[in-house]
Amino acid sequence: LAFNTTVASELQSRMPPSVTCCTLNSLGSRIVRNNLGYRQLEDDKLDKLLFFELCKKDNKKKWKYIHAIKLCQLAKGAGLRVDEMTAANLTELEEHYELDTGDTADYYQMVMEPYRTSLNDTKRIDFNDQLLLPVLLGENWNFPTYSHILVDEAQDLNTCQIQIS
Repeated sequence: LAFNTTVASELQSRMPPSVTCCTLNSLGSRIVRNNLGYRQLEDDKLDKLLFFELCKKDNKKKWKYIHAIKLCQLAKGAGLRVDEMTAANLTELEEHYELDTGDTADYYQMVMEPYRTSLNDTKRIDFNDQLLLPVLLGENWNFPTYSHILVDEAQDLNTCQIQIS
């Protein structure tokens, strides 16, 4: 498993045909497709939801938009379920990744709703959903099995990537 297609392609060219080399996202995408059918990839799905939620009432909140995207991406990487999307968990993520913004509970509430909407919309998925959906919904899903798995840059894996690999 590799982080990008260039590395996966290079590895594949050096391996025998019986070895599969792919990115984590392509593995997740394959799992989603095999269990839910084809899903439209819309990489900016969560971005659009956040932008609408944060900017619909007050244009002064636009500066928090980039922070909100990062925070939601970290939440997806941590594998947070909808019921785990709380102010306490968001604060913990901010502290762990040093995103100190001093945001309020109102702000967290505005971030939580688009996150919930994004997770509930499985017809369109973004790149983070390719990894998160198998982790959250995959209890009874069919996952490919391999006798061995090698992970390039394993020290950089987040919680979701570890669970899917």
